[in-house]
Amino acid sequence: GIRDVAVTGVQTVCSSDLLMGQLTTARTALTTALKTSGRIVYPEPRENISLPCYVIVPASPYVNVISIGSTPRLNASYRVTLCVALNDNQAALKNLEDLMEELITALPSGALMGTFSVPSSTKVGPSDILTTDVQIDVRA
Repeated sequence: GIRDVAVTGVQTVCSSDLLMGQLTTARTALTTALKTSGRIVYPEPRENISLPCYVIVPASPYVNVISIGSTPRLNASYRVTLCVALNDNQAALKNLEDLMEELITALPSGALMGTFSVPSSTKVGPSDILTTDVQIDVRA
């Protein structure tokens, strides 16, 4: 390929490789930080989930390029969905609030957090769940 040193005589890593590595590092850092709460963290959506948990997906805008050059800098935005079982409305809301507090405490240093959405009910696989979303921005 064009980045093959045997073809071009130049480096085999380009800035897009660096950016993708930064995005992976940012998502991994967020996942690792949230796991310190002792909860299940899914770094991507799943058809079936165990509750309670956090689910991380890219937000919009996903990537904000801060600077370009030999070492590009960017911010990555993720939507974190907090999920609890919806067996009893009062208990589910309390469990969701507990997850919210744990998320705030577990965020990595330098992360920026948006506001939590109004809780809503949904079905994932066989489970009725109560969820709320929040946007988290991390420097990648």
